[in-house]
Amino acid sequence: MRIPFFKALLMFLILVAIESCSCEDNIPDQNIAAGKVLNYDGQGIEGVTIEVIHLNDNMQGKTDAEGRFEISVPRSKSYVINITKKGFGFRSVVYQDSLELDSIPYNEYYLNQATVATIDASIGGTVTVTNTESLGSSSSRADWSQSPTGKLPLVLDDSGRVASFIMPEKLKSAWDIQSQNKARLPRASLRIAGNSLVNKSGAPAQGNISVSISATDMFSPNGMPGNNIATTNRGQTGPMQSFGAVSIEVYDDDQSYNLDQESKATAEVIIPVPDWQLELRKENRDAIPLLYYNESNGVWEENGQAIFDDSLKAYRAQLTHFSSINFDIIKTDPSSSLSFSFQNTTPMPAANELILPFRVELTTEDAADNMLYVRTRTIDAINGGNPLCEISSAPIPGGTLTTYGISMNRLPPLSPVAVVFFNDVINPVAQSLYVLQTGPGDQTITDDPWNVPSCMDITNEVFSDITSINTDIYATANPTDPVLVAMCLNAAGTHYRVSLASRDLTFDALDPTTGININFIDVEQFPGDPFCGSSYQELWNAATPFVELFKTQVGPPENPEWLVQVLEVPVTSLCSDPAIVITQFNIEVSTIGLANINNFDGIPIATCDTSP
Repeated sequence: MRIPFFKALLMFLILVAIESCSCEDNIPDQNIAAGKVLNYDGQGIEGVTIEVIHLNDNMQGKTDAEGRFEISVPRSKSYVINITKKGFGFRSVVYQDSLELDSIPYNEYYLNQATVATIDASIGGTVTVTNTESLGSSSSRADWSQSPTGKLPLVLDDSGRVASFIMPEKLKSAWDIQSQNKARLPRASLRIAGNSLVNKSGAPAQGNISVSISATDMFSPNGMPGNNIATTNRGQTGPMQSFGAVSIEVYDDDQSYNLDQESKATAEVIIPVPDWQLELRKENRDAIPLLYYNESNGVWEENGQAIFDDSLKAYRAQLTHFSSINFDIIKTDPSSSLSFSFQNTTPMPAANELILPFRVELTTEDAADNMLYVRTRTIDAINGGNPLCEISSAPIPGGTLTTYGISMNRLPPLSPVAVVFFNDVINPVAQSLYVLQTGPGDQTITDDPWNVPSCMDITNEVFSDITSINTDIYATANPTDPVLVAMCLNAAGTHYRVSLASRDLTFDALDPTTGININFIDVEQFPGDPFCGSSYQELWNAATPFVELFKTQVGPPENPEWLVQVLEVPVTSLCSDPAIVITQFNIEVSTIGLANINNFDGIPIATCDTSP
């Protein structure tokens, strides 16, 4: 049978169209939202409702007996994942990018047990949080045994050079609170008046009802719902600094209840200011914004005020409806950003390299407000919900070496920050602890939190210099090393400050019988320039006027890990020409009476006064 000409032509054009289909058409139009929901004992929770919201649509699923879930959702630029179950706290995470997300990071989500009490709806009552245990931050739960330097802080100057091993005192207090899991959840309370509750249809609640209240675990990963973004009642956007938050549900076996809007019913919530926050802040604001969490877009919205009650050392507010509520300061002024780079070797990563996915945890105390907060991000893949930017890529024998850049955004300006990178999101293995300072703020970072800084901004160092977190001389140290050394030059250019860290807690560099020998080898101004002095200049001798500034232990008081000794020496002791400024040095370190000798080559001399 002959095929009509026009039908043959049509079939031909269809075949051509199929053959010429672009590769983009082969990109899956679906993403998978997958993870596991656990209680604070690490056991999976069955029957948890998982709601994934994208654009104006949403999809739901339930966790299985092991707490696992997997939901197929359309590709989108943003997702809000809400995680709920009666009798537990509320979790919500936001993944957003300027481009369509290629993936949604797999994660484990922990729900804390809520306090649930029964009240008579006609009489009302007060319910107070009884579960104050915190899951703890990633730093408090991580395996630090594989970190060569443990919790020894590597304090960087503004050029990313190690200046010392002493964390700034204010930041140290904040770091100790979160890294040792000293914080407890506040004993918040909720007072509901009688005959103030209605169901969705407006019918009044009758008989006994259940009231569930849980304190938000702000330090734990994904503990605070959302992405640290809030809007004021004037429509301004900014990062939050929380004084405390709770989630509230009221229900019976058949339905949920909320406050009666028609009668303008309210309920009072009181959130005590935590003891650790009272220590950091000597004064508390008389009034701060009351925020409600919008579960549709993942943003906290201002709607009312919380008033400080000095007699209770707590904030109290009148609620108009139940949800997740938050007492917060919204920072609408310029905020800062920190950028980091790391290298990744494929197909076989080198030792100590970060492997996707990994986690970043940042602890800071706002220098302006003395507020502590912990920010955690999971870095998954390029356009995986958190910008991971490819800076450069080069072939190497057997593979490829790629340099990536990331940023931590909406940070308080000119404030000290502790940053830890963790390999393995599920069972975090801590890398080195870095300490640095944020730069001046920029209003565009605050005003456009989803798009600034972009990958181009990070690569071009528009808002902050890139700090390399690649393996350095300190990250290759091991417990048998006699000492670690950092050196910086003061602002006046008159003295070098030498920081020495040892795992021997009886260490004393100035003791001639138990101290150490340090020889400066080939001390250089700049590569290629003449050496300053002899090629072998011994630092420790009677002619070297060293002064001990202080000595301190690093780590938990009950189990310190390091002894740090800080000394000072005049510039002229290392170089007879005061006009010559040494920029790097090679040293040989040996412990008196021991055989082990270590050579550290090319140690850069940092600037003391640009480190935190």
